[in-house]
Amino acid sequence: MKLICHEKTPPPLNTQAIYLIFRIALNAKVLVASSMSDYCETRDFTASYLEYAVAIPIFIILQLALLINTILNECKNSKRRSSKIQSLRILFIMLQLVSLLELCNDLARFVIDPYTLMFRDNILCDMVAIAPKLIVTIYYGIYLLQILLRLHLSFKNSFLQISKITMIILSLFIIIFSIVHPILLLSSMHTACLWSWKPVDFVFISKPDDFAFCSTPNIGLINLYLIFGTIWIAITNITLGIMFGVKLNKTLRYIKCEY
Repeated sequence: MKLICHEKTPPPLNTQAIYLIFRIALNAKVLVASSMSDYCETRDFTASYLEYAVAIPIFIILQLALLINTILNECKNSKRRSSKIQSLRILFIMLQLVSLLELCNDLARFVIDPYTLMFRDNILCDMVAIAPKLIVTIYYGIYLLQILLRLHLSFKNSFLQISKITMIILSLFIIIFSIVHPILLLSSMHTACLWSWKPVDFVFISKPDDFAFCSTPNIGLINLYLIFGTIWIAITNITLGIMFGVKLNKTLRYIKCEY
């Protein structure tokens, strides 16, 4: 089978921020091809294989180094931190683990499977194709919870402290969506398909005609869910940013009045 389809998944932050730029650059041709058809494309994917094969392992190593450094620092300073700070650090570690999972999934999908064909005609093809759509919601759910907690700690025990009811509402809003959205995506997901890949810089493939990667089509309800998820992430980010900006502005005015 050779169906052409596309996914829209923002990858993780930190080491992930550079990786995001990398993915956007490499997938520029994917975005153009997928915009020309709702379901199937006859064009081959022609992005560089070596760029994936070299860059993704580098990002995995960098992400692992960051994770190890974070865990070591946490072990050294855990006794001196309050429970709220501990929760913040745990969320940060979870964020890095989800990022590492995304990178490992891309390694399997874009580097290992196209050459080994190990995911063809089995459930693993569906798993590596679907995973990025699910991981991104979980990632941003953790990220937004971390931002909310940072916002709470920044103004704790001051006249600008976020009220309990506001914290509960915003926390539930983030947590419920982070659980419901992946379930909706799974319920509407189509069977994975193979996108034929003919990289211009890799000529040593034993079976060029079989060189492809697993993907899933963004059609029907799943496309609406992805758009809705993107809007939700943007609105929640903007809301938290506005809250912080307003409170910071009040703090600066208060300090100015004091002097």
